[in-house]
Amino acid sequence: MSNPSWQGNLTHLVEPGQVLRASAILTAIFATAGPIFCSGFSEVMVTFTYTRGAVNGAFDWRLEGSIYGLDADAPAGANVWGTEALYASGGLVIGAQTQSRVQTEYETYQEEGAAVESFDYGPIDISGLDRLRLFVRESGVPGALGTLQAQVGMR
Repeated sequence: MSNPSWQGNLTHLVEPGQVLRASAILTAIFATAGPIFCSGFSEVMVTFTYTRGAVNGAFDWRLEGSIYGLDADAPAGANVWGTEALYASGGLVIGAQTQSRVQTEYETYQEEGAAVESFDYGPIDISGLDRLRLFVRESGVPGALGTLQAQVGMR
C-alpha cells in the first residue's frame, strides 16, 4: 500500500552508514538499527517489507529520535533518545485538577495472509531531530522468525 504522494519524492540515503536496516532476520527481543543522521530533513517515510516465518507472523517496531548529533553532545544525565508517546487527556471537571496519561508506544504489524508483505509508514515529522534509530522484533510466532527490510526516505 504505497503512499502515492511520496512516489518520486523520496531522497534515499546512500551514504555509508546511512542505511537504517537493509534486511535482517528478526529476533524475539527488540534489536536496534541505526542510528542514521537526519538533520536538515523535515519528514521521514519508512517502507517495510516483512517476510513471515510462519502463519500468524507479526513484528513490532519503535522509531526513536535524538536532538543530539552525538551521545556526547547531551548534557550529563539527559535522555539522549526519545520515543513516540500516546496521550489521553483526563476528564474536565469544574473546580478540580485533571490527570492525563502519557505512555511510550510501539507499533505491531500482523501479516494479512501473504508470505511477503510491504507497507509504508509515514510521513513522520522529524523537524529538529539530528538522528533516528529503529527497534524491531518478531512478535507473532517468536519460534519462527521472519525477516524484515526497512527502506528509509527523507525530505
